[in-house]
Amino acid sequence: MKMQGNEKNPTDLWNAHKPVARRQKERLIALLIAGVLALSFPQLSLFIRFSLLFGIPLLYFYLFSVWALIIVASFLIVRSRRAGSVGSSGAQGSDT
Repeated sequence: MKMQGNEKNPTDLWNAHKPVARRQKERLIALLIAGVLALSFPQLSLFIRFSLLFGIPLLYFYLFSVWALIIVASFLIVRSRRAGSVGSSGAQGSDT
């Protein structure tokens, strides 16, 4: 089914009414839940064994890898919000 030029994608309509800050908050909450699940005991018990990866115990490697991924993901989520707000405010600031 082909869309006409004036029709909007239903996904765009869903996201159009949500402010950017609310979407950022939802993403950060989802990241928090994913981080809690990744660092919960059932997940950690998979890596509690004596084996080395790059000379580091597997459990420590998993913990620091998940920790680093959470930091990078939260940085990208917050950065995408700042990039959107800077672009819109930068255009307004040039008029003064």
